[in-house]
Amino acid sequence: MLDRSTPDGARIAERLDREEYAYFTSVRPDGRPHTVPVCFLWDGATILIFSLPDTVKCRNIRQNPQVSFTLEIGRITPENVPITVEGTAALVDEPGIEFMMPAYAAKYAPLADRLGATLEGLARMYTQAIRLTPTRFRLDP
Repeated sequence: MLDRSTPDGARIAERLDREEYAYFTSVRPDGRPHTVPVCFLWDGATILIFSLPDTVKCRNIRQNPQVSFTLEIGRITPENVPITVEGTAALVDEPGIEFMMPAYAAKYAPLADRLGATLEGLARMYTQAIRLTPTRFRLDP
């Protein structure tokens, strides 16, 4: 669990709330990493990602739930360093996942506009929810 009362915890939480995308790494059956950019929503305890169904990352999670998730910043400064989250991922098909959709939509409406897409169209395509439960947070100076 992330301790927001510490300076590092507050810094990590702020970045997880703010960033639009991150790099999600899963492990292929032969042990090779598979890394892709993803949009996400941090709920204060877990990270929610929506994916196209039956992607490499979804197949990888089925056989090995150990993943990492990295916030990249482009230019490293003392105040802005990469953050890595290690954890376990699960494919989510639970009733009620829709309760996260208004927050997800609010976060990504500007991005959809920039892409010339609609949130409704993206929601029809990215139907597989993935929940990442963090086991470790790391600042990478």
